[in-house]
Amino acid sequence: MQRQATSLKHHQLVMQQMEAARVVTEDAQKQHMEALYQLEENRTVTPIYGRKSQPPVREWSLEDFLKHHPVKFVAEYAEKFKHLSHF
Repeated sequence: MQRQATSLKHHQLVMQQMEAARVVTEDAQKQHMEALYQLEENRTVTPIYGRKSQPPVREWSLEDFLKHHPVKFVAEYAEKFKHLSHF
C-alpha cells in the first residue's frame, strides 16, 4: 500500500514537472513568435535586404523546438519548477 502511494506521488511529481516544462515551452514559443512578428513588421518599414526578395521565415512548431532542445531544455526548466512539487 505504501509502495503504491509512493509510486503515485512520484507519478504526480513527474506530471507536474512535465506540465511546467510544457507551459514554459509554450511561453517561449509565444515570445519567439512575437519577436519574429515584430521583425517582420520592422522589415516592412525598413527593408534590410534592399530590392532583393526576403528569405522565407520558417516558423517552428513546438515539436520542432523540442526536437532541437529536448534534454537540456526540459531538464533546465524541470529544475526551475521542482519547488512546485510539495508532495
